[in-house]
Amino acid sequence: MKKPFTPKEIKELKKSPYVTRVSNTSITYSKTFKEEFIRLYQEGLTPTEIFKELGLAPDIVGYQRISG
Repeated sequence: MKKPFTPKEIKELKKSPYVTRVSNTSITYSKTFKEEFIRLYQEGLTPTEIFKELGLAPDIVGYQRISG
């Protein structure tokens, strides 16, 4: 089960230009994020590396969400 975000984590996630919406249980990513994710994945980066590269901390997002 995915852990809910704390108010502090929500505030941090909302700062990202790659996040269009965040609630205590979900994140909606921007079209730009999705395009960058695909490009970087095709270049050989792992999903965790991509999140780090794009400024989204895996320890906040959650590894289950990243690999899910």
